Amino acid sequence: MSSDRNRSTQPLLSSQFSDVEHNTAVQFKKYNNLIFCFIILAVCAPLAYILGQLFLKYIESEDFNTSREKISYEGIDTLLQKVLCHVYVLLYFTDGVVSDQPFTNDCKNRIVGYHINWETPTISVNQLRKLTHVILRYVKIHPNRTIQFVGDKTDKKFAEIKRAARKVNPQLKVMIGVGDWDSLGQSQSSITSLIKNKETKRVIQSITSFVALHDIDGIDVFWTYSWRRRPSEHIQFINELREKLTKVEVRNGLQKRFVISLALPAYILNNEYRHHLNNVISYVDFITPFFYNLPGLNHGKLIKFIGPTSPLYGGNRGNVDETMKYYACTTKKPNKLNMGVLFYGTYWHNVSLPFDNTGDIWTPTDNTAHQLAWRDFKRSGWSSNTISWHEQSNTSYIWNTETRTFLGLETEQSLRLKMMYANDNNIGGIAIWAIDQDDDGNTLLNVVVKETKCLKVEFNEVEYSCDD
Repeated sequence: MSSDRNRSTQPLLSSQFSDVEHNTAVQFKKYNNLIFCFIILAVCAPLAYILGQLFLKYIESEDFNTSREKISYEGIDTLLQKVLCHVYVLLYFTDGVVSDQPFTNDCKNRIVGYHINWETPTISVNQLRKLTHVILRYVKIHPNRTIQFVGDKTDKKFAEIKRAARKVNPQLKVMIGVGDWDSLGQSQSSITSLIKNKETKRVIQSITSFVALHDIDGIDVFWTYSWRRRPSEHIQFINELREKLTKVEVRNGLQKRFVISLALPAYILNNEYRHHLNNVISYVDFITPFFYNLPGLNHGKLIKFIGPTSPLYGGNRGNVDETMKYYACTTKKPNKLNMGVLFYGTYWHNVSLPFDNTGDIWTPTDNTAHQLAWRDFKRSGWSSNTISWHEQSNTSYIWNTETRTFLGLETEQSLRLKMMYANDNNIGGIAIWAIDQDDDGNTLLNVVVKETKCLKVEFNEVEYSCDD
């Protein structure tokens, strides 16, 4: 699940601006003079909108310098400065970009965002405000059984994000992630091999020490591949990790409970794992099944398939609906489940269209699959005008008949339907892989936030017909 890395630089607090503008905005908010606002809108709206959009595009662009102190307004007409300031004021009342007030979320729903590539531009204030949990895939398990940061200066970037999160969204849970894949998309099977060799004691100690030392809120263990092997030993690992973290909480007199979450495979639709899920659910705070286009086995031969990205329905290789039903009916705790959504698409060249009259949505192929982050969609030459809709699977796709290229991707339309599905079925949250793959305008994240509805009073009630 790796992404194309964007090596451009961008400031952490990309929505910040000069102190003069900020103070002016705050003072304006205090007056709260609606008549004055209408005058500003009537006189300055057209110019303010154009200039404001250009400016906001610039400060979120790849060319923006990493230090906001380098921005200079010398030579800009005073009137234009005031117009921009008023634009920020208007944004204050709408998106909260300017406000220093901490984010509050009275709903029980989770919005979990993975940040998977420490080399890409970091998380913006707007993203931090809209999440309940952020999972930073910035660490790896070293051969000496310790947790360590990957790459140069990753620890500084990690600390920067944590400070920003505490300031703009005190409720936000900052976590690290380890497991099947590291931040560069390379296999990281250390935990599985340690479990196999009964060498987990030191890595558990390292995890608890790391969490306490860096004052973070928990850990996510990504086991979408290795869970099928030795599940009982994996559960024992989580049990021992929970016990160790609980001891740290008691010893340090902490008022909080450390978060443990699991990312597990989607396609395990059989009775073999039901008792394992019921055992592990008591040790963790939430579980995220991720459904994405995985290779399959046919008589021992590895088969790759062309198909839609994370189909909600349809096909004979599983889908999001079957996956979430399996987990909810097995655990009887839909509030502890997240529905995983993907902010990237997958495409193949020189293939056949996977949709046909048989009702299936998958076609085997030997061709190489390529991933496309949502943020790279337009800049890579793709056009939204060519996006089609597949009704059976509730997914978006592009089919180029000349190059025989198929791209399956998550769009605003498909994501909106997934959010409705999660709300209707009391699913406790959404987990995003990954927020650094969204565009600068947070197009997909905004859909998640806008469409998230507060869980009902009976939010732990299973809405599925589990006897089917």
